[in-house]
Amino acid sequence: MSEGMVQFEVEILSYSRIRSRILWPDSHSPWMEGCLEELVVHCTYAAWTAYLQGMPLVQLLKSPDDSVGHAISDILTRTMESMGAALIGEIRMNGEAFDELRRSHIEP
Repeated sequence: MSEGMVQFEVEILSYSRIRSRILWPDSHSPWMEGCLEELVVHCTYAAWTAYLQGMPLVQLLKSPDDSVGHAISDILTRTMESMGAALIGEIRMNGEAFDELRRSHIEP
């Protein structure tokens, strides 16, 4: 994880099976499991944590089903925009590229 940012990791199996966690320098939360509603609440908490820490929020979403992953990504993006996010950038990659990114320790 990069210094100076709050990272929100999401693993999506389906709309009703999602797990997420928040990582930031010197701390992290446990994996939270639930459905879409719990994910939106946890995302809001991640945004609030980033705001309080004075750091940008980075969201990492992973899903074996591209259509479900894109739909949930859009939901979270609209949630962030409605809370006043000034700038949102997005990079989409398949699972293999995401795993390679983690193995190489390249920071987004």
